[in-house]
Amino acid sequence: MVIKKLKPDQYHALCHCLQAKAYAEPLDASYTVKMQVNSMEYAVKIQPEEECCVAALQALLIEREEDGPSFELITESPLLASLLELLVFQGMRQAL
Repeated sequence: MVIKKLKPDQYHALCHCLQAKAYAEPLDASYTVKMQVNSMEYAVKIQPEEECCVAALQALLIEREEDGPSFELITESPLLASLLELLVFQGMRQAL
């Protein structure tokens, strides 16, 4: 898990983007965001926190193969931090 403190405008832009475009299970505090980075597909679990913080809980690397998809659980901080940075950047760009 990676937690990042955001500026209020970044936090609100990201939360708005999550509410509009991400998937959330009923009564679940986190969102699942599908991301395409280069040729890699990820499903990232993001949870807004108090005081303008956001947590990247985990991610799945999804590899589409002929015999069906394969999945790899990602819990390493550097990759999760990078995916979170991309989400914040994308959320800010969509708010403009």
